[in-house]
Amino acid sequence: MISAANRNKKDREVYEGNTDKAADMKGLVARVTLSCPQIGKDGGKLTFVPESLEELLDIGAKMFDFSPTKVLTKEGAEIDDIDLIRDGDHLIIAND
Repeated sequence: MISAANRNKKDREVYEGNTDKAADMKGLVARVTLSCPQIGKDGGKLTFVPESLEELLDIGAKMFDFSPTKVLTKEGAEIDDIDLIRDGDHLIIAND
């Protein structure tokens, strides 16, 4: 029988594991939500995290029929390395 204390400990480990960067998820594929408010697409679309920012920009370009030049966090910070992206992030694609 698993006690409530042990079950809560295991749940915490699962949630804490969600902070791993996308590249270190041991074979699991990280997913992010992309949106493009510049063209009125605030709702977002779910996609897998590719191996490079260039690929992510290409995915965004195809999704939104738009030519993005940068990737931002939902809070507005510019992302310059794909390894900074974590599973579950909400990202904004934009151009200058």
